[in-house]
Amino acid sequence: MATKTKVLKAKTNQGDDISIYIEKNNHKVEDWNKRGVNQYVINFDLERIGGWGTYYIDTIAKDSKELSERGLCLYGDTYNYASVNGEVMKKAVNLINDFVKANNLRLDKE
Repeated sequence: MATKTKVLKAKTNQGDDISIYIEKNNHKVEDWNKRGVNQYVINFDLERIGGWGTYYIDTIAKDSKELSERGLCLYGDTYNYASVNGEVMKKAVNLINDFVKANNLRLDKE
């Protein structure tokens, strides 16, 4: 099974370059999750800082309709903020869907 997928290149709403890719979750996952739930993460790496947003692929897939409409905040504080728009999220969701199909995963717990 692939541990890293195709890398998408995009920009944040603030103009920063990001790389988006899926990889195996490095944290211990409970046995009931062996079908795909929490097994893989999607990374939104801001190239200027070498990383940042990491989310379970099943979490993004579950909220894909809403995220594709409004986008996603990757991080934010008083002096820094990074977000992606709905168009970037649509591409990220498509990356997840292609990965799930290619690896015959189920993202539900049942």
